[in-house]
Amino acid sequence: MICVVEQVPDLMAIERSSAYRGTYHVLHGRLSPINGVGPDQLNFATFEQRLKDEPVTEIVLALGNDIEGEATCHYISETIHGVRPSIKISRIGFGLPSGSGLTFADPATLRSALEGRRDVGN
Repeated sequence: MICVVEQVPDLMAIERSSAYRGTYHVLHGRLSPINGVGPDQLNFATFEQRLKDEPVTEIVLALGNDIEGEATCHYISETIHGVRPSIKISRIGFGLPSGSGLTFADPATLRSALEGRRDVGN
């Protein structure tokens, strides 16, 4: 399993959670055509090589929940399907921070929280 993050501090934050047991791939940014950041400016070549060389079964996309993060995730998904279509691709959930209430949450956060809901069982 490889967790794809934008920057090293993102990797460190995930490590502090002790919730992930796998390897990482740091892109050193995210796609931003408006700012002139394309795939060639990011660490995609190494990522593609890892997909070819390593026995990867799942990619966890741990990128921001904004337009640039979504575009980067889409690009990565397309890249993976072109190299190894059998790899499972997942995205980290987004939503309300622990201890916060709904009243002050913005619409995008509430939408993400609702879309990322999971079954609590009966």
